[in-house]
Amino acid sequence: MAKQTISREELDVLLTTFENSLKKVSRKKYKGDPFGDDEISIGELMDVAKDLILSLRSLTRSRHTFSMLVERDERQAIASKIETLIKNTKDDRIDLLFKNLSELIRMLRGMNLRSGWSLVAGAKESAYELEQKAAALESREESLQLTLNALEKKAAEVEKIKEQISNYSKSIGQFAAKIDNREIELEKQAETSRNFEERLEEFESQQDIHLEKAKDLIRQAETALEVRTAEGLSKDFKTKAQKAG
Repeated sequence: MAKQTISREELDVLLTTFENSLKKVSRKKYKGDPFGDDEISIGELMDVAKDLILSLRSLTRSRHTFSMLVERDERQAIASKIETLIKNTKDDRIDLLFKNLSELIRMLRGMNLRSGWSLVAGAKESAYELEQKAAALESREESLQLTLNALEKKAAEVEKIKEQISNYSKSIGQFAAKIDNREIELEKQAETSRNFEERLEEFESQQDIHLEKAKDLIRQAETALEVRTAEGLSKDFKTKAQKAG
């Protein structure tokens, strides 16, 4: 870097950039590859890098801590090495990443006691943060479990409601079928009533005709009776007259 000193804000930005670049490293690609004399795995290498970031990030917590625990030339050396690590990661040179990461760790060990104290304090703080995050995750897991239980209960209630709706639908269908059958019966009854009315009208019409015929016969009978009665009276009168003469 061209600058002879670096601020804690700039160091924090470099650490964030390095952290993000590590996320892009393919662990699957380097699975089984050993690194260094200890032959650490790619996963272990990533963990070492992350622990180092957490420790160095403690230096940027406050201006007082940054100025008191790290000398200016030490800041510059740390920043330069982090820039190199970022480049190694972007170039996918994990072998160089391991080499320069090891050099940075050795460099930090050789710095003054204040820097060493800072790394220890940072490690402790990082451990505390991890514990807090673990507790938060555990609490969140419990909350998620409660939410899941509530959702399962709600799903059971929904299933029960669906079953009730299905039963209601069947009942409504049966009721609708009964209504349809009743409508058919009423239509048949209406047809029967119409036929009965037509027959009743026909019967009444025939009754009128028969009644008129009966009345005519009665009138004819009455006329005949009157004639016969008159003839009988006339004959009887003549008989009596003849006897008297």
